[in-house]
Amino acid sequence: MNLARSAAAFAACASLSAFGCSSSSHAPTAFEFDAAPTSDDVGVDAHDATSADAVDSGSTPDATGETDADAPSEAGDSGDGTTSDASDAIATLCSPTRTFATVSATPVASSLGDDLYPSISADELAIAWTVADATAGAIYYAERASTAVAFGTPRKLATGVAFDRAALSPDGLRLIAATPDGAKLEQFTRPSRTMDFVATADMMPFFGFNLIAGNSGASLGDLVLADDDETFLYSFVVPGQPSAYVVARATPTDPWTGGGGWNGMALSISGTERRRPSGVAHDLHTMFYWDETSGTEKMGFFDALRSAFFTVVDLGARRGAAPNAACDRVYFSGPSAGGGLDIYTAQ
Repeated sequence: MNLARSAAAFAACASLSAFGCSSSSHAPTAFEFDAAPTSDDVGVDAHDATSADAVDSGSTPDATGETDADAPSEAGDSGDGTTSDASDAIATLCSPTRTFATVSATPVASSLGDDLYPSISADELAIAWTVADATAGAIYYAERASTAVAFGTPRKLATGVAFDRAALSPDGLRLIAATPDGAKLEQFTRPSRTMDFVATADMMPFFGFNLIAGNSGASLGDLVLADDDETFLYSFVVPGQPSAYVVARATPTDPWTGGGGWNGMALSISGTERRRPSGVAHDLHTMFYWDETSGTEKMGFFDALRSAFFTVVDLGARRGAAPNAACDRVYFSGPSAGGGLDIYTAQ
């Protein structure tokens, strides 16, 4: 089932199951996602079953393009070791040769705490990020008039959320966050960028999603909303399972369903260490993610949503990088001169 058909099927049978479209009479006790896509589903070409050379300034490959069950992970699991020329890959908006080496001299956003998980609006004039609070996470957000200047004085969402990535909508008027216990998702809104976000959470866009998530025992996080406002990435954290999932909806006003897991091993959980999505390119062919196993940010290039990466590029210490619409600048967390972490840009 491809992603478009999956989204339609979920909507058609929401009364049976919010996630799996199951017609069985038992109540699901965990997510019933689509199976990982096959090459027929996602249109993967000749490189779908072989790894591509990583274009990381001559470094050895750190991820594979394997799509079968025996695919090696980028951490060096056993496999057949075959490679293919990355030249058969599709054209992507993000360049695999760009390493975002030029960092802004001063932070573009900062608070009194450690500033993590930046999320940027499509026009780069609104930003949100997360700071550890006394008992949970706190979302800060700020605006600016031009990309040539730093963001203004940050404001704080007047309610606690999970200490994790929150997703700012492309128009800068909605925030999606996990509840403090990480069990459910919620949305906060504001009428305009000059106004504060309303502290009362709206869970209706995730009603079906939360019915299952709240009873799954999983932790939700790493929320990323694409520029189309119709594609949503998140982590569903259960030991021994893939961590990254993606769901699409037909229009920006439709509710979210469960979606399906990402194919391949590059985003799997290794013990307690995760590969955590932090951004997705405007053309939906590149994912940015923080790899806790290596302690570095990476870009994974793919043909279609949920298909295995055909190339992975290591970006080093660009923690939590979120790309702009042109994919020529990222926003990330970096050390400040006075200690702690602030939000910087790199090009």
